[in-house]
Amino acid sequence: MKVLAAKFVLEANENIPMMCDIENVSLRTGSDCLAAMQVGDSFAKEGIEAIPVLSADAASSGVMKRSCFEYIEGRILDAVRVHIHEIDGIYLHLHGASEVESIGSGDHHILHEIRKIVGPYMPIGVSCDPHGNLCQSYVDDCTIIRSYRESPHTDIEQTVQFVVHALAEQMRHPTGIRPVYRKLPLILGGEQSVSADEPVKSINAYMDELEKDERILSCSWHVGYIRHDTDVAGAGIVVIPSAGTYQDYAEKAADQLAEYVFSHRHDFHYSGVALQPAEALEQVLAESGKPAFLTDSGDNVTSGAMGANTYVLRQVLALDHLKKRVLFAAIHDDGACSKLLQLQPDEETSLSWHGH
Repeated sequence: MKVLAAKFVLEANENIPMMCDIENVSLRTGSDCLAAMQVGDSFAKEGIEAIPVLSADAASSGVMKRSCFEYIEGRILDAVRVHIHEIDGIYLHLHGASEVESIGSGDHHILHEIRKIVGPYMPIGVSCDPHGNLCQSYVDDCTIIRSYRESPHTDIEQTVQFVVHALAEQMRHPTGIRPVYRKLPLILGGEQSVSADEPVKSINAYMDELEKDERILSCSWHVGYIRHDTDVAGAGIVVIPSAGTYQDYAEKAADQLAEYVFSHRHDFHYSGVALQPAEALEQVLAESGKPAFLTDSGDNVTSGAMGANTYVLRQVLALDHLKKRVLFAAIHDDGACSKLLQLQPDEETSLSWHGH
């Protein structure tokens, strides 16, 4: 059996002053592509020959330029056309939070264009981030779709292995399964979905219980993504039966899961201590122990920003008598990077900031 494999990841925030172009995307091909997709030896274990196409990882950035997206999508679609005569299925690692200028969701667009090429019957498996937006047509274009359970995402490899195995089973023994989707009237931020905390902890446990029934292959719940304005924003759930004969049962299970998540709508909250910037800095500096962490949720990965916010840095620099050492991470400065890249290993240098 042969499977074509590709990855496209972007958390797009339209509220930042940049657009994502090709230089903002990590592109990998061949064996490097498979390594970036974190598939490990999953394909080999299933007796599958993987045909890696492209791993395009833009991480957190702005809305993607259409020209950039068309290059990435074009590479994937061209590979589908070239290999369609020999492949038995397609595996995609997507995110769900992309936004492309004048197109909308890049995830949805890629999957739909692939489905138009291969037709309705070829098995397509998708691993994805729970902080992504779904819609009915997107789910319908999948054979299998499963999101990570844990946030932070410590179970990416387990999710990938699950999807690869389920995809392999459908290639060996097609059972006519169709994912069941329910959209929830919820708009949630990623910071409200830490899986070690409630209500996500209980939601995951509830899905585990549903999956103990042999009639259910997979359950997923998708927090959604709200950093760009789109008609598909919001939370949703997906339930997949283990066989087409259990489709009706999967519909009932989906209703149960959707109701369970919605019943906890008032329990979602920000994990940790959420304060205004001045209060947050004052509290961190007053901590007697160390290290003390202060994170700006606007530059948090799950908020889709690019790490360019210097608000807290300017707060600290404005202090007259700072008695603690403060390390700042993820602020990119072109001049500093250019200087550091010219240095040899172990060579020492110093950088200073001259404010106005």
